[in-house]
Amino acid sequence: MKKRSFGLVKVNFVMFVICIGFFLCGKFGIPYIYEKYGMPVDAVVYGMSNDTKGRSLARYEFIVDQKKYRGSTYKNVHEGDTICVWYFPVLPWLNRYN
Repeated sequence: MKKRSFGLVKVNFVMFVICIGFFLCGKFGIPYIYEKYGMPVDAVVYGMSNDTKGRSLARYEFIVDQKKYRGSTYKNVHEGDTICVWYFPVLPWLNRYN
């Protein structure tokens, strides 16, 4: 019995998935999420620590709708500073230093 090769089908499928991914990223990607759902909030740096590579890591927290969220950033800030971060009501774990 002859064995069939599906290599070309796999390549075409992968290219199709990549094209669809680029389309969806352009239509509903990160910039769309930032503009549609993101909002800047003020966060207060409450602590400093070092990561495993020895880089300075600032920990911050902010309150939205009576809920406290925490995050961290590698930016050059000091304890007690107020920084601006992006808060996503739909995806609250995607906080980003601005």
